[in-house]
Amino acid sequence: MTSESVPRSASTEAARAQIHEIVRQQLISSALFRAFDRKEIDNLLAFSELSFFQQGERIIQQGDPEDHRVYFLLMGSVSVYVDEKYILTLRRPWDIFGEMSICSAAPRSASVVADELVQVIAINASVIHKPENEFNYQFKYYFYNMFSEIMSYKLHTTSERAKLYEDTLLKYQEKQEYSEGLEQRVQDHLQQIVLYSHMINSTQDGICIMNFKGVVTMANPAMRRLLDVDEAHLIGRPFEEFLQKSEESPLPFSSILKQTKKRGWSGEAMLLRHRTDPFPVALSLSIVTNHQREKIAVSCIVRDISKQKAYEQQILQQKKELQEAYENLSVLDQLKDDFLVLMSHELRTPLTSILASAETLISLELVSGEDGEAFVQPIHLEAKRLEKLITKVLDLSKLENGNMFFSIRLNNLQEVVEQVANQYREKAEEKGLAFRCEFPEAPPLFNFDYDKIVTVVEELVENAIKFTETGEVLIRILPESEYTRVEVIDTGMGIAEKDHEKVFNKFELIEDMAYHHRGLGLGMPLSRLLVEAHEGTIWVESELEKGSMFYFTLSNSLAGEPEGNDDEGDEEDFSFLL
Repeated sequence: MTSESVPRSASTEAARAQIHEIVRQQLISSALFRAFDRKEIDNLLAFSELSFFQQGERIIQQGDPEDHRVYFLLMGSVSVYVDEKYILTLRRPWDIFGEMSICSAAPRSASVVADELVQVIAINASVIHKPENEFNYQFKYYFYNMFSEIMSYKLHTTSERAKLYEDTLLKYQEKQEYSEGLEQRVQDHLQQIVLYSHMINSTQDGICIMNFKGVVTMANPAMRRLLDVDEAHLIGRPFEEFLQKSEESPLPFSSILKQTKKRGWSGEAMLLRHRTDPFPVALSLSIVTNHQREKIAVSCIVRDISKQKAYEQQILQQKKELQEAYENLSVLDQLKDDFLVLMSHELRTPLTSILASAETLISLELVSGEDGEAFVQPIHLEAKRLEKLITKVLDLSKLENGNMFFSIRLNNLQEVVEQVANQYREKAEEKGLAFRCEFPEAPPLFNFDYDKIVTVVEELVENAIKFTETGEVLIRILPESEYTRVEVIDTGMGIAEKDHEKVFNKFELIEDMAYHHRGLGLGMPLSRLLVEAHEGTIWVESELEKGSMFYFTLSNSLAGEPEGNDDEGDEEDFSFLL
């Protein structure tokens, strides 16, 4: 031994002792060896060593049954292969690899390669396979404890990882469900966008989007058709360029945009179409907002109203023509009324003479014999009929012109009906008809024109007798809470429902009934005007072959005091001119 060998040997021993202590501290601090006391760890140190392996260096050779070392990874990472096929990578401190069949002597089937600089603690477990070694059973005990701790640690770690994995999986599922819901909403929104897009593109109204300066940024096909331009000549241009400027325009387009920002705007304008004359359109402008209700653009809907304007002009022209025709008809109607009044007066004078002469001849018996009576009687009857017809024409004309004189006094409505009934009873009995009247216990008193109401009742009773061949004619008075009703009911031929209104029209005769009578059809229109002048109504209820019921009402607001009051002598005259 040389003089230099001693220090070198001492230095080596010191290094080994230092490494030995490092391994010892590593084992003591590791959770895998917490079941060992210090003595047992010191026993293990005799079989332990601290080793380093370079990147790519093979730590365990596949199929080497002689290597019984167990490796504990302290630093770096290693890859495990089976038949040169990559299985997994170990990189956590104190990951274990190497001899995993200590109790069974089965050869290993994996190889381990360093991925980088690797630091490991290797414990040689070959003593387990040497039964003659007295340390065999103690060593096995150490390793059983160690592997028990390893399994406990692994189970605990696995449990925590499983919990972490479960939590992660639940979060993933929640995210997946949220993602699916979000995807469904996106699909729904996309479908709505497609539908809206189709609706906008297929509508006949022009729609465009513009910024707040009035520059067009989007437009549907209908808008391009209205303007007869392609998209390149529309997008990016001020919308005002397509509007005709005129003094009739209510507002400049800049003012319209300002109003639109506040509350929207709608109105009419003239649109300039390429290569054609301007045409009228209806504009509707509104603000477009985003989901945060921020104003982002202006939308404009344009509708062609050329046909509407043409119809309006046509209607105005027709209205003007109808107004002129109405004025002409009014003049003609006035001339007709004047003519009827004049002719009625002119006819009444000779007719009065004819009546007077006929009545004189009859009363003085100046004409004798059946032949004389046969000539004079028809003259008298026809003259009376003509006088009645002329009276109707004059009265109708006065009522329509507001020149009819009414003498409104307190009268008994029952007396009116009885007077008419006495006048027509004989005529009804000559036709074989039953003629009856029904009156309430207390006869109603009203302020009305006696002669005018007599005229109305006469017209109703005369028509009932005229158009009834068999059965009866009934006149009755029915007091109600707000009005009193007079009904004339017959069992005659009846009137179809479609002809009810015709009954009250001037100069209009019901075709199915025309052959039954002569006249101008003035009796019922005259009766209606007389009843309405007394604040009443008149109408008919009838069916063919089931008879008719004509009735009129008088408002009880015209009711007077019952007979026999002390003020009867001071009765006030309510005569007035309508």
